[in-house]
Amino acid sequence: VAMEQHYFLSAWIPDQELDNSFKLRKAGDKTHYLLGFTSPQTEVAAGSKGVIKASFYAGPKDIDRLEQISPYLDLTVDYGWLWWIAKPLFHFLNFIYSLLGNWGLSIIVLTIIVKGLFFPLSAASYRSMAKMRKVQPLMAELKERYGDNRQKMSEELMKLYRNEKVNPFVLPLIMGATMWFQQKLNPTPADPTQARVMQLMPIVFTFMFLWFPAGLVLYWVVNNTLSIAQQYVITRQIEAADKK
Repeated sequence: VAMEQHYFLSAWIPDQELDNSFKLRKAGDKTHYLLGFTSPQTEVAAGSKGVIKASFYAGPKDIDRLEQISPYLDLTVDYGWLWWIAKPLFHFLNFIYSLLGNWGLSIIVLTIIVKGLFFPLSAASYRSMAKMRKVQPLMAELKERYGDNRQKMSEELMKLYRNEKVNPFVLPLIMGATMWFQQKLNPTPADPTQARVMQLMPIVFTFMFLWFPAGLVLYWVVNNTLSIAQQYVITRQIEAADKK
């Protein structure tokens, strides 16, 4: 049973060997919550002694200490759905700190290591961006020449990409498409101005992500795709429940 702030935690930990029951309910004023646990009844014979024990922790969210105190108590530190990446990174950061003894230097070293691991992706993205800047005048010329003929324009663009050995930025386009599709799953804002701004967001973000490292764009694409799948499943479940 725990209450938490951003960096701190207070928790009652019952005897792990007993079958405890936990409760959470609103107080009468509807603004506070009552939470607690109940251990099994303990019978103490006359003239003897009985022991009822529980531990209490109040302090920072120190992952290593919380893991030692009670199983799963470390999950009060919420890393989000990317916990499987964030938690190992945190432990690696702790390891670096044990060697350097300085959090600032440890963060710098961790950043350099992660940047090094993603260097091939970033380098490929930057090389592609440099080539795209080089062919922009040629693309503008093609647009003036074949702007009214989309099929011919696409053919000439593909030919230009092949001749200049340029790979168009596919991931930002996919990211923009996932943003657009995600918007379609949400209700349209009542305010016309806000609705128009929301319609422009996929276009704006697609343009912005043209200059971002491919690894970051890939993260957003996967995140949007998973969000769309989650939202679709929940919507279908609600619709099925309403039909019943």
